[in-house]
Amino acid sequence: MRSSNLLEGYLTYGQTIIDHPNYRLNGAFTIKLNRGLAGVQANVEDVKQQEISVNGEPEYLVSSGKIVYGYSANLDPWENNQGSNEKLKSLLNGSRYGFSLDAGLELIIKPPGVPGYMDDEESYFDYDWKIGASLIDVGRSQYNYGENSRQGSIVAPGFTANELALKFDSTITG
Repeated sequence: MRSSNLLEGYLTYGQTIIDHPNYRLNGAFTIKLNRGLAGVQANVEDVKQQEISVNGEPEYLVSSGKIVYGYSANLDPWENNQGSNEKLKSLLNGSRYGFSLDAGLELIIKPPGVPGYMDDEESYFDYDWKIGASLIDVGRSQYNYGENSRQGSIVAPGFTANELALKFDSTITG
């Protein structure tokens, strides 16, 4: 599970690269600067288990795995008695900058026999096929882990998945 909330500003540029009577190629890109407001993640990885039978019912014996959960550090100083301005200020002060890029191309294949732009303004936008390709959100958002973020390994082999679930249910209080 991952969640990322950010504030973003961007600059976009697009233009027709080739304008032929039979086809048109358009291209565009967007550069984005962001500031990570809050992030949360949880992972359960590399879990190895074996199915066994307990009183005729299937059960799973867990032998190993990793557990990671975390949230962004700028949520640590959040206080319920703070006003809205103080909460926003503490959220932004602990946030970090990131960036991303979007880019795309669009090929428009025009119907045969359509007059050019100067002959008929309306037919300039007619097409038989439109093919596009894009690369979206290539970049990075950054967060520092909060003080109550944790990671751990399952090192005691031989317990069941139900025992693991009961252990979590009995220890989580808030």
